[in-house]
Amino acid sequence: MNNLRNNFNYQSKAICCGHLFTGAIIPLSLWLLSGINVSAAETKLTTGYDQYFIGYSEKFFGPEFDWRFFKSQGVVESRLRQHAKSHRGAKGVMQLMPATYQEIQKKNTYFKKKQIDTAGVNIGAGIFYDFYLYQRWESKNLSHDLHLNLMLASYNGGYSRVLKAYNKAGKPDHDWSAVAVHLPKETRNYVKRVIRHYENQHQTMIAQQSRGNGCLIEPSLAQAIC
Repeated sequence: MNNLRNNFNYQSKAICCGHLFTGAIIPLSLWLLSGINVSAAETKLTTGYDQYFIGYSEKFFGPEFDWRFFKSQGVVESRLRQHAKSHRGAKGVMQLMPATYQEIQKKNTYFKKKQIDTAGVNIGAGIFYDFYLYQRWESKNLSHDLHLNLMLASYNGGYSRVLKAYNKAGKPDHDWSAVAVHLPKETRNYVKRVIRHYENQHQTMIAQQSRGNGCLIEPSLAQAIC
C-alpha cells in the first residue's frame, strides 16, 4: 500500500435554517492506494453534471475540497443516472429517500421549494446532506480519514446506526476498521466503493498529468485539454 497523501484545506460553510455555519479549516486527505481494481462501468464518467458537483461542493465544503469525491459517491449511488430509483424508493443521482429530502428541506431553506427530481437539486441536496452528517461527527476529534468514512457510512446506513457502531468500537479517533466490523456489509462495501472509485480517478489524473506533454487530462475525459 502506498501512503502518499496530498492535503487540501477548506472552510466548511453552509446556509442552514437561515444561519451560516462555519467549521474549522480541515485538510482533506486524498487517499492514493495501489492494487485496486474498479469496474469499467464505474470508471466511465459523464461530465454533464460536473457543474453541479463543483458548485455545490464549493458552496457547502469550500473551494479547495475536491468535488470529484462527491462525484464518485454519485457514481456508486446511481452511476450518475438522475432517473434511477431503488426498490426502497431512493431517487436520483444521489439516491435520496423522500423522507431524507424532507429532512434536508427543513434544515436548509435553499431546498424548501425545489424538486428532488432535477439533477442539480438532487446533487446539491446530497452534498448538503454529506455536510450535515460531516458536522454531526465534527465534535469527536477524529482523524480526517475516519471523519470522511463515518460521513459516508452515515449517508448509507444512517447516523444512529453508525454512532452505535462507533461506540461499540470504543470511540476510536482514527481506526475505521474497528468501527466497520460493527456495521452491515452493505455499508462497509459502500464506503469502500466510494473511496476506491475516488482513488482510482485521482491516480488516473496524476498519471495522465505526468506524461510531460504539457496537457492536463481530466479523469473523466478521453482527450487532453491543452
